Amino acid sequence: MVNVQLQTYAILWNKFGNRQFSTKEIRFLDLFMSKSMKKKTLFELSEKSWMKRESRGSYRCIDPKVVFEGFFKPRVMVLLKNVKMKWCFYGLNALEVYADFSVEHRSWLSSPFYIKIFKKDLKKWLLLFKKHDIPTYINESKAEFGEYVILMPSDEFKSKTVNNYPIEPLENVIRFAEQRKFEFAYELKYLGEKYGIRA
Repeated sequence: MVNVQLQTYAILWNKFGNRQFSTKEIRFLDLFMSKSMKKKTLFELSEKSWMKRESRGSYRCIDPKVVFEGFFKPRVMVLLKNVKMKWCFYGLNALEVYADFSVEHRSWLSSPFYIKIFKKDLKKWLLLFKKHDIPTYINESKAEFGEYVILMPSDEFKSKTVNNYPIEPLENVIRFAEQRKFEFAYELKYLGEKYGIRA
C-alpha cells in the first residue's frame, strides 16, 4: 500500500507541483486503479499530510522535501507513550536504558525498537503500527531505514521502570549483553560499575 501511495504522490507532484488540482483533472489515474482505490489513496495521502485537501474534490501536493523529511520523524515513542497495552523494552533498547544512553546503537537512519508484549495483544499491536506505516517484525527482523519495530510476544513477562521507560529486568539484559561481549564490552563495564555486579 505504501508503494501505491508513493507512486500516486510522485505522479501528482510531477504533473501539478504545488498547484491546486481537482479530481476531474486526475481521471487519468483510472487507467491504473479503480475509482474506490483512487478515493482511498487520496484520503490516505491527506491523512499522511503528503497532500492537502483544499475543498471538496480539490487537492494540493505538499513539497517533497517536507514529505520525505517526515519519513525519519520520530513516531514510535509517541505511540508507545499513549498506548494502553502493557509492554516493555528488551534486548538492545533495554541495554541502552540501563546504560543511561551512554552509547546508542540507533540513529535517525536506522532505529529499531525491541518491544516485549503479551501474545493476546499481538493483533492490536500489528494493527497499530500498520496504521502508521511502521515496519513491524515478530521476534526477528532485517535492517530498515528509519524506525521499525521488533515485537516479542510472550504469555507473561516482568518489567520495571528505569529512566521513565518500562524495561525487562537487569539480569535479562546482562545475559543479552554477555552473549555479545565483543559488541557490548563498554556497556557491560558501565553496568558493572553502576550496579556493583560482575559482568
